Amino acid sequence: PTTTPLETLSLGQGQWTPQQQQQNINEIVEIPQSFCAYASRFLIKYDEGVQTWWDTQESKYSLLSQDKRQVKLEQSFVSFAKSLEMALQEYVAGNTYDKLWDTFNSKYATNANDKEEIQRQLGILFTMLPPQDQPVSKLRSVGISSSSGSSNDVATFEAENFRTDFTQLLPSLYHCVEKSTPNSFFAIEPEIVGTVLGPSLQREQPLQRPLPQLSPTIYALLGLSGSAACAATHSVVIPLDVVKTRAQTDPEQYSNMLKGIQTVLKGEEGLPGLYLGAQATLVGYCWYGISIYPSYTFFKRYATTELLSPAVATIHMNDIALIAGAMSAVVASLGLTPLEAARIRVVADPATYKSLGLLGTMASIAKEDTESAG
Repeated sequence: PTTTPLETLSLGQGQWTPQQQQQNINEIVEIPQSFCAYASRFLIKYDEGVQTWWDTQESKYSLLSQDKRQVKLEQSFVSFAKSLEMALQEYVAGNTYDKLWDTFNSKYATNANDKEEIQRQLGILFTMLPPQDQPVSKLRSVGISSSSGSSNDVATFEAENFRTDFTQLLPSLYHCVEKSTPNSFFAIEPEIVGTVLGPSLQREQPLQRPLPQLSPTIYALLGLSGSAACAATHSVVIPLDVVKTRAQTDPEQYSNMLKGIQTVLKGEEGLPGLYLGAQATLVGYCWYGISIYPSYTFFKRYATTELLSPAVATIHMNDIALIAGAMSAVVASLGLTPLEAARIRVVADPATYKSLGLLGTMASIAKEDTESAG
C-alpha cells in the first residue's frame, strides 16, 4: 500500500486556547433543575438575605391581581433559581458535592434550633442529584431505611398551593431513603414528580442588575447638588468659623465661643464682623461640593469596574469606598486650601485684607510667599 509522510497531511489550521478559557470550558457542570429549584426554596426558607429579598418581591406585587401576581413571583423565583444554578456550576466545578453539603450544613443546620428538620431538608435536596454525584456518607447521617404515610397525604401535598407557594418545603412525610444496590444511592420516598418543585429554568434568564450608566450629565448633577449642599451648610456656620479663627490667633481675647461672639459684635466690625471671609467660604465649599461627589463616584466606579475583578471588588467594597473617599478629598482640598488660607487672612487681619476682596487677598498671599521664598 502507498504511504504518505505525516508532514504532507493537511489537517487545517489550529488555534491555541488560553489556559483560563480551557479551564472554563472543562468546568461546565450540569446541575439538575430539580436540585436548583428545591435549593432555591430552601434558601428562601432558611437564608436571611434571600428571605428578605423574597419578602420584597411579594410586597412589590401585592397590589396586582392574583393571577398577575403569581406570574411575577414565578418569574422572580425562576430567575433566582437560574442565578443559583450558575453559581452552583462554578462552585461544583472546583469542589465536590460533599463540600457543598458541608457548606450548607455548617451555615444553616449546625447551630439551628431545628437542626434535624433542616438536615432532613438537606437530605431531600441532595437526593435530587444523580446517584453518582450524591454525597452518600452525608446522606446516611440523615436518611432512614423506610418511610411512612398515606396516599391521601401525598395527594394533599401535590395540591396546587405547593406548586405556586415557593416558600414551602416538602413536609415530614418525605425522607431520603437508601436503596440496597451494589452501588448505594438515595431516593426520595414517597416518590415525587420534579415539576412539583418549581417551573422549568430552561428559557429564563438569571437575576440581573444592569450597571448604571454615569453620563457627563449625571456627574454634572452630582457636582451641582454637592455644591449647593456644601455652600448652604457652611454658610450657616460662618460666624462660628470667624470666632474659631479669632480664638486661634488671639486666645486671650476670645477665650470661649460666647465671649468671642460678644467681642466681635461690640467691636468696630459689629454684626458684619461675624461674616468676615464669607466670600472665600462660599466659593471654597462650592468647589468642595462640585469636586468631591463626582470624583468619589468616578474613583469608586473605576476601581470596581476597571482595576479589580468583580470577585475582588465584592469582598473589598469598604476598602474601595475608603480609598475613593480619600482620593476625592485630595482633589477637593486642592481647591479648598487656598481659599481657606484667604479666609483666615481676612478674619485674622481685616484691616489689611478685607478691602482687597477674595482675588486680591489670594494675590497678596502669593506675592508674600514668593518674596519670603526668595
